[in-house]
Amino acid sequence: VSSSVPQFDRVCILDLEQSFSPVIGTASSRIQRYRAISDSVLCIIASFVFHIFSCFKPNRIKISIIRRQTVTDQVYFDIMIDNHPVGRIIIGLFGDIAPKTVKNFITFATTGIAGKKYAGTKFHRVIKKFMIQGGDVENGDGTGSISIYGKYFDDETFEVKHTGPLIVSMANAGKNTNGCQFFITTIPTPWLDDHHTAFGKVVSGEAVVFKIEQTKTDSDDIPLVPVIIYDSGILPTEPFTISDNPYE
Repeated sequence: VSSSVPQFDRVCILDLEQSFSPVIGTASSRIQRYRAISDSVLCIIASFVFHIFSCFKPNRIKISIIRRQTVTDQVYFDIMIDNHPVGRIIIGLFGDIAPKTVKNFITFATTGIAGKKYAGTKFHRVIKKFMIQGGDVENGDGTGSISIYGKYFDDETFEVKHTGPLIVSMANAGKNTNGCQFFITTIPTPWLDDHHTAFGKVVSGEAVVFKIEQTKTDSDDIPLVPVIIYDSGILPTEPFTISDNPYE
């Protein structure tokens, strides 16, 4: 919920924690969910907090610091939904901030390990107004994990925040359990900060991401039609900067 509050000299952003987390190591039918909050309850809470805020007149409320990140590399995914090509997603990677994570991601987007790479894998979990998850080169259903460093590797950094849609971050099964799986946010997800390593952002193909997000799923968030990365690779890149401001 975001609103500009009279008598404040900054924008107030109220982040209401959602009910999902990108996890690995468990089949989609056994995905653990946190408590769900109905839309009506969210509206009541937001209205109440807005009323509380309006009763005070602080000079300034500091919510977050907008950062600019350097894109060092770019990876592309060519996507098919139900065997129909729908376009290309290009992801800018923050190699200066998360070099170990970026190297792992680039490897699976290109040569892979023993034939295991992102090309030919699917987005196995899709949750509207949250994220799309893929990258299981091991089993294809969210249960697999492998990396260029072993089955898992440690959380490298939490410097990049989940400030808006299109942030690319590592799925995990808890602390220091990064592997090959990743997710792309479709909304701001600040409750994932300090729990998941964000290492990139979609710089082209936003419409493809949101098209995947709209794919119909079953009760376990598994798409009813295959959503496939049918090709992937790396693009020549001159470093450039992008903002983590969700409104840019």
